[in-house]
Amino acid sequence: MSFKRRVVFSFGLFILLVAGLGGWLFVNGLREEKAFQMGRNSIRVQYMVQDMEYFINRKFRAIENYVMLEDDAEKLQIRQTEATIKKQFSTWERWAIAGEAQPEDLSSVKSIHEEVSRIGDKILRYVDKKRRMSAIRLVDAKFVPKAIEARRRLAEIKEKTIQDTIASEELIMRVVKGNRITSLGGIFLACILGIVLAMYLYNSVMLPMKVISMWTQQISKGNMQVSLNFPGSDEMSTLAKDFNDMVQNLVKQQSEKEQVKEEKISTLEDAVDGFREVLDIMGSAPVIGKRERKSHKI
Repeated sequence: MSFKRRVVFSFGLFILLVAGLGGWLFVNGLREEKAFQMGRNSIRVQYMVQDMEYFINRKFRAIENYVMLEDDAEKLQIRQTEATIKKQFSTWERWAIAGEAQPEDLSSVKSIHEEVSRIGDKILRYVDKKRRMSAIRLVDAKFVPKAIEARRRLAEIKEKTIQDTIASEELIMRVVKGNRITSLGGIFLACILGIVLAMYLYNSVMLPMKVISMWTQQISKGNMQVSLNFPGSDEMSTLAKDFNDMVQNLVKQQSEKEQVKEEKISTLEDAVDGFREVLDIMGSAPVIGKRERKSHKI
């Protein structure tokens, strides 16, 4: 694999890992957001059920007091409580439509209120028609048992919303803890892979550069017999081959120069010997051959 491909592969792999880690953190964030939203919805529904339980019970007591006392203040309280309950139901319905509350709880509480309200409206009509004894009998026969059943069902729904809130809190803790662990694991994995990629690039670039530096030091000391070899067919192996060829060419050129120099010296010596022989024949100078010159040099 060429050096360029190694670099592209390493950076591509690292970017892919970073993108994967970012995507994983984003998904974890969505999970946390969903868990917090579920917890928020559970708490809102819990408080809504508590408020509805309070207002419905208040309406029940107001109806009973109005039948017994025929006090207009109690009747006014009934109307005010009904308006408040209607407003609360409207808010709860908006939450259910927006997905911020469970429609099952809304339907259950609404059904309880409607069942008792039908009897309560009939009682109020009896009182308005001056049929107080009929209203009292209806209260004892149907309204009170229905109100007791309604309170029991409201208590069950209230307990369910409390359990839902506890479960949502536990879910939030599990999601947050799991996200923390997975996030730390992803960061640790990214660090490990980053170190591996850095070592891979270091071994691909820096180690060959160190070998080349040691080789050049040997060449600078005159040791021309040292060869530079890298396995493979990448840029470094090509560079090593070029360096070896360059050194071989230098050695060859130096050898040729030495050979030419020796040939010139030998030719010059032969010419000098011939010249001295001529002088010797002419009697102008002593003959000094190669052997004698060598003995003089020694």
